[in-house]
Amino acid sequence: MCGIATVLKKNKINKKEKNIFIKIMKESSVRGLHSFGFAYKKSLKIKTSKHHKLKNAIKYFIENINKDFIYHNRYSTSGDWKTHHNNQPIKFKNDALVFNGVISMKEKTEMEKQFKINMAQDNDGEIFLQNIKKPLNFVTENKISFAGLFFKNNKIYALRNYLRPTWYSIKGEAVFIASTKDILKRSGLKDIFSTEPNVIYKIEDFFEQRKRLHKLSYQNDEQWGYRPSKQLPALHCE
Repeated sequence: MCGIATVLKKNKINKKEKNIFIKIMKESSVRGLHSFGFAYKKSLKIKTSKHHKLKNAIKYFIENINKDFIYHNRYSTSGDWKTHHNNQPIKFKNDALVFNGVISMKEKTEMEKQFKINMAQDNDGEIFLQNIKKPLNFVTENKISFAGLFFKNNKIYALRNYLRPTWYSIKGEAVFIASTKDILKRSGLKDIFSTEPNVIYKIEDFFEQRKRLHKLSYQNDEQWGYRPSKQLPALHCE
């Protein structure tokens, strides 16, 4: 039960958006307190920063991150969380991943044997990164639970399957993403929607999905099971 989060925006996030995300970090901590980490883009390189205390992660975020990042707070299920090398975000080459779920609960040597790879980190997230050329195939063809945010070719994508949640809210030009609807709601956001399972999202897709959801709203159509657009989140399961 880890937490994942980000703010997707084409330009740098402003102070108000940063403050909202700090609230998301605090609310997301109910899903894990073992470690807190970021992966972010700097000069076309993916950098990571990992912390054992939330206050240190928040300080780093305020001082160093303004755009293109993914965030994770960990509830440890495999790997030694005291060693940051094993904590998320997991980086492989110039790609990175934060995810909630289980790809494998086996020991590192057993995971390597099962997936026919050599792993640098004792975290099952590296298995996904070593199969990132076809992420949707990997998620749908293996018996795993997965909700992730990942860097691929310096761009951020979101992907989940039916077994793990991801929710989002659009405020102005920014897309706020977190693991649960309640995290976003407690952070002061409204009009919160679930992403669709087995669909890869980039930033443009969130705005397109919002347009499609609003098109489903018609006056006097509640008799057919439709709801006004402001109540559309009720159509999604949590």
